[in-house]
Amino acid sequence: MKDITKQVAKIDAEIAALSERIIAKQTERETLITEATEMLRSLRSNYRAAPVPQPKVKQRFHPNPNPKRRGRPPGQTRMLTDDQVREIRKLGASGMAQVRIAEQFNQSQPQISLIIHRKIYGDVK
Repeated sequence: MKDITKQVAKIDAEIAALSERIIAKQTERETLITEATEMLRSLRSNYRAAPVPQPKVKQRFHPNPNPKRRGRPPGQTRMLTDDQVREIRKLGASGMAQVRIAEQFNQSQPQISLIIHRKIYGDVK
C-alpha cells in the first residue's frame, strides 16, 4: 500500500511540474501574441497609402429637376407638325426604310421609330 501511495505522490508531483510548464508556455504564447499585435499596429499606423484619385465622371445628362414632368417645357414648340407625323407613319406603314424617312425629314432613325410606334407624338391621330 505504501508503494502505491508513493507512486501516486510521484505522479501528482509530475502533474504539478507539467502544470507549471503549461502555464509558463501559455504565458510565453500570450506575450508573443501581444508583441505581434503591437508590431502590426505600428506597421499600420506608419503606413499611409496615397489616396487614389477618382476619375471625374462627366455627366452626360442634366438631372431632371422635376421627375414627374415629362416632355418639352411649356412654350417650346414641337419639331414636327402633325401633318409631318402622319406622313412619317404612313411611309413607315408602307414599308419604307426608317433611315430613308429620317433623311427625308431631317430626323434620326430612332426618332422615326418612336414616332411610328407611337411612343412620341401619341396625341397625333
